[in-house]
Amino acid sequence: MGKVLRVDDPMSRAADANRGTVFILKSLREAANAAAIAECDRWEFAIEIEHLLAGASITDLRRLRQAGVIESAIETTLPNTSRRRVEKLSNLSFPPRSCVILANGQTSRVGGKAQNGSRSLDRTASDRESDLPRPHWDHLERTLAIGNRVLKRLRRPAASQVTILNAFEEEGWPRSIYDPLPPAVGSNPKQRLHNTINKLNANLLDSVIRFHGNGDGLCVCWEWIGNIRRSKRKHPSTSPKRLRKPQRGRS
Repeated sequence: MGKVLRVDDPMSRAADANRGTVFILKSLREAANAAAIAECDRWEFAIEIEHLLAGASITDLRRLRQAGVIESAIETTLPNTSRRRVEKLSNLSFPPRSCVILANGQTSRVGGKAQNGSRSLDRTASDRESDLPRPHWDHLERTLAIGNRVLKRLRRPAASQVTILNAFEEEGWPRSIYDPLPPAVGSNPKQRLHNTINKLNANLLDSVIRFHGNGDGLCVCWEWIGNIRRSKRKHPSTSPKRLRKPQRGRS
């Protein structure tokens, strides 16, 4: 009987790590949304690590804890108490009865819809008051637009830009999302995200929005930098130039 060869593929390990991180963040995002809807303390919906380890590794948890994306604690709740009690951890250990939440401030960076169908938690009061339209990414036409106003058109292959735009479109264009780019062997993920954000901002047909990072290399954000309600400025590519007729009698 032949020997079974063990394949140690760096790409497979990186892909597994990325899936684990996505699983953790998605689970904690749902918990954060539920806590916001219930208008209660975030620790009431903290997730026990054994549930997270069903789809991720302990290394994934420690990586997020070290980056400040999540908070961890030991649950000390007694059976006859009405609220959960925790003792926060300040290191990378995850002892028995550990539970996890998104770090304070991280809920404002997470896209997606809450469980009651409401919009993303990061929608600001100014957005609600003015009810500004959201961008729209047409994957088939490869155009980014706001209404009928085309902001960017991709005419060449741009896999990383497309991945980010697809993620924003699927999430309903929250103000920020976690880095959706798949891992690449030999590539620094933070630098790769930074380069992609620069490319997203390049060659915009209208300076209405801008993409940027959040400072820790884990998220990509967008913001208004122009007034969408102002009169539309025609882009040179959409309005043909008029040729000046030469004047007679002058050299």
